[in-house]
Amino acid sequence: MKVLLVEPDKILQKTYANALESSGNIVVSASSAQQALNELNIEIPEIIFMELELTKNSGIELLYELRSYGDLDNIRIVILSTIPEKEMLNKFGDFKVQFNIYKYLYKPSATINKLIELTK
Repeated sequence: MKVLLVEPDKILQKTYANALESSGNIVVSASSAQQALNELNIEIPEIIFMELELTKNSGIELLYELRSYGDLDNIRIVILSTIPEKEMLNKFGDFKVQFNIYKYLYKPSATINKLIELTK
C-alpha cells in the first residue's frame, strides 16, 4: 500500500516508516504540511498517517487543504497525534465527520502493530 506519513518528529517518523516498509508498504515521509502537499503533487497515496501538531501550518489546516481537492477526497486519513481526541472534539466539534477521518489514534497508546493493521 502507498502511505504518506506526516510526522514532524524525525525519530518517530523513521520508526513508523521502517515498520510500515517492513510490512510491505511503500512509505513517503513529510515533516510539515507543505512537504506533505508537495509529495501529494508527485503521487497520491492510499492512506495518510498524520500528526496534527505541525510546524507553520497545523494539521487542521492540512486537512482543510486535503479535503478541498476532489481527487484527494477518498484517501483514508489516520490521525496519529499527541493531542487527545476529546480535546480536538471540544475545540473543533465533530471534525472527524467534517474531514472524513478514517481513524484517530492517540500516540501514547497507539502501537506500531496498529499502524500496520490499518494498511491491510
